[in-house]
Amino acid sequence: MDFKQFSSTSVNVSLKELWETLMDQIQHPERYLPGVSQSKILKNKGTEIIRSIKTAVGEIVEQILIDFKNLQISFKYLKHPSLKGTLISKITPPSQKGGLVMLTYAMDYESKVNVKEGIEIWDLKTILNNTKRSAEGS
Repeated sequence: MDFKQFSSTSVNVSLKELWETLMDQIQHPERYLPGVSQSKILKNKGTEIIRSIKTAVGEIVEQILIDFKNLQISFKYLKHPSLKGTLISKITPPSQKGGLVMLTYAMDYESKVNVKEGIEIWDLKTILNNTKRSAEGS
């Protein structure tokens, strides 16, 4: 998959703490995604979640797939006013003892319309930094 946006950062917490932060991000996207005013879990099958979020551009419905074995979570747009695509959150364990875990966000999306105004495209660096700050408790 060719991602149109990609961003990574090291995070100074344990792998477990970072994973818990990503789980919190699923339950409380308003803490991490600018412009989210409301969220609701529509279906929860453990490793597959359907979530609705309300933003300034309208309702977004996502299928969220949780892959603990590969430390990866994917968010696929099922309903979006103007976009289709997928966001992937991936944790990479430290390469050496005492090293930092890496958090990577990658997004592949495309516009369903020709108009660019009003499209809700979150800046991955903002999401990444919000997640990092939350995980590190700062």
